[in-house]
Amino acid sequence: MKRVAVIDLGTQSVLYILVRRDVHGRLSPEFQETASVRLGQGVTESGAIAEAAVLRLLPLLNRFTELSAQHRAERIRAVGTRVFRMAANRTEVIERIRQETGLNIEILSEKEEAFYSFQGAVYGRSLSFPVTVIDIGGGSTEIIAGSEKHIDLWHSFPLGAVSLRESCGGDAGHEKADTMIAAGFEVPAVKRFRTSRLVGVGGTVTTLAALDLGLVRYDPERVDGCRLKREQIEIIFNKLIRLSPRQARSWLAVDPERADILEYGVRVLMHFMKNAGFPEVLISDRGLRLGVARQEFEKDNSAIL
Repeated sequence: MKRVAVIDLGTQSVLYILVRRDVHGRLSPEFQETASVRLGQGVTESGAIAEAAVLRLLPLLNRFTELSAQHRAERIRAVGTRVFRMAANRTEVIERIRQETGLNIEILSEKEEAFYSFQGAVYGRSLSFPVTVIDIGGGSTEIIAGSEKHIDLWHSFPLGAVSLRESCGGDAGHEKADTMIAAGFEVPAVKRFRTSRLVGVGGTVTTLAALDLGLVRYDPERVDGCRLKREQIEIIFNKLIRLSPRQARSWLAVDPERADILEYGVRVLMHFMKNAGFPEVLISDRGLRLGVARQEFEKDNSAIL
C-alpha cells in the first residue's frame, strides 16, 4: 500500500490529507485541503448537529471521496472527534453520511484522538523526548506528553475555540473565557505536562504561524516547523482583539472563517504555555490526520521509519 487518504471531521473544520509512503517506508503528505464547515455550531446549546451544518458537510465529503479516487488512495478513513461525541443525533448523522457519500465515520474516543494527534505531530522530527503536544480544536483541547512510540500522560480539556466562543459571547465574553480556561487548566495538573519541548497542532496554532509569517495564502511547508515565542503570540493576540470583525476577516486571509473564534483558541494556548512554563511552541501542520494514516500503514504490516 502506497497511499492513504484521511478525512478528519472536527468541530470547526473538515480536513483531508493524502499520505504517501515511499520505497524506504517514510511517510509524507502529498496533498491536503481544509474547509471551515463548523459542524459544532450550536451544539453546545442544542446538543445536536444542525441540519444546516450537515448540508454544508455532505457535498464536501463527496468531493473528498472523489479526490481520494483521483489520488489513487488504496484506503480512505474518515474519523469524527468531539462534535460527534457530544451530539445526541450522531447516529442519524453518521447514517446519513454513509447513505449519501459511502463513508463510514469512526468516532474517536478522547484517548484515541490524543494518541493520533501526538503520533502525527512528532513524526519525522528531530526532537529530544519526552515532548508535550497541545491540540487545540473547536470543541476540546488535547494535551499529551510522551516519547515517539509511547504516551506517558494525556488529558482532554473541554475547552475549544468554537465552544468557548459560543459560551462566552457578549460584552463580558473575554473575562468569562479567561475564567473558564483558568478553571479548566488547574496549575498543578498542567505543570505535570512540563517537558523540554511543546509542539502545537490544530487550526489555532497554524493560523498564528501564518499570521506571523505574513502569509495571505496558507502554505503548509512554510508553517510546519515554525517556532513561536510567547511574546510573539501575545503581540498577535493584542492586535487581533483590537480589530473589528470585518478587519479581522481581512487580516486572516489564510482562513477568514476563523476570525471570530481565533482569539479563544489563542487564549487557551497562552494560558497553557504560561501555567506549564513553556517559552515557545513548535508548530506542526500534521497532527491527527497523519497519526491516523500512520496506523493504516502499520496495519499493512510494513515498518514505518
